[in-house]
Amino acid sequence: MSYIRLGDVMNILSHKNNRYNNFDFFSKAYSDSDIHGVVLDITRTANGKIVVFENPTNTITEINAIQHSTLSQINSSEIKPLDVYLEGLKDFNKEIMLNVLPLDLPYLTESTVSDIVKINTEYINEIFTILNKFPEISVCLFSSNQILITLIKSKKYSCNLGWLIEQSGDNYIDLEFYVFPCYMLNEKVLIQQLENNKKVMVNVIDSSGIDILMNFFKDISSCPSKKKIFDNIFVITYYPDIFINTYK
Repeated sequence: MSYIRLGDVMNILSHKNNRYNNFDFFSKAYSDSDIHGVVLDITRTANGKIVVFENPTNTITEINAIQHSTLSQINSSEIKPLDVYLEGLKDFNKEIMLNVLPLDLPYLTESTVSDIVKINTEYINEIFTILNKFPEISVCLFSSNQILITLIKSKKYSCNLGWLIEQSGDNYIDLEFYVFPCYMLNEKVLIQQLENNKKVMVNVIDSSGIDILMNFFKDISSCPSKKKIFDNIFVITYYPDIFINTYK
């Protein structure tokens, strides 16, 4: 398609991935005024360490491999404990968002439900133990897993909480923000959330997602509601530099 030059770049949240090392990723996030914050995927290792995971595909196999390994067994200098990352973000005055990845757990049945809740509760408790070490840092938490979201919400931690929506038809959860996949962008739904003072985001993970997003805004000059969405939506992307250079 022919790309539309929109002039202004939407609010961009740079998603940590393994295409850029830690130094390059955070240097750009700190210095680039078009980047409004960072998104870090977090999970738990087999020995209970909360780590930042950084694969742009986030395949289940790769995530499970980390969850079933100890920190010392993980062969990556870039995958470090969450508290190490937060230590380096103490003076970061932009958004810090943590995507709480679901754990590889037994299939949900009557006999396993208590074990699943126990494991997830330990997972969330450990995350909050780390966050409490950094009271000067404000973070937003979100997840695609409704059980994890419910547990986080029950902690009444002072942070914005969101839902990474992966498919339509899920039960609605009243939270501070929502992360939509590109294929679920809906003008009426987004406007409704904005009017309810909710923050709306879109997850753009590849070039096809960028095309979908730009096609969604192609009639922005003649559509006030699309302009309102454009001015308020946050874009989560693995490739903020490509996004900025293509559309600005």
